Amino acid sequence: MKLIDLLLEKKVEFPEKDVDLVRKYTHQNQHQSARSHIAYYGWSKYGNRNLKKFDEFYRLLNKLGDVLGGFGPELSKLKQKMEKPFYKEIKKTFSNAEDIIRNL
Repeated sequence: MKLIDLLLEKKVEFPEKDVDLVRKYTHQNQHQSARSHIAYYGWSKYGNRNLKKFDEFYRLLNKLGDVLGGFGPELSKLKQKMEKPFYKEIKKTFSNAEDIIRNL
């Protein structure tokens, strides 16, 4: 998918093998990795630059969790704040957004 397709609001399907990977990350309690994978795929393969900031955010959030030894209430609150705009971008980009979100 090209940038012009995104501008025309054409949605693409997130591949089933990647949905399975998101499901695997989630079952392994690697929620930031699952979200980062979706975001990375959306901006690197399909040019949705809005998803790049989410990829960076979830990667950094994961690092902060490692440095701090877990997710305290502050990081959890920050993550919750980003969920709604992240889901909105998923819905704008992928035709199977509900399947993706269900597996997060």
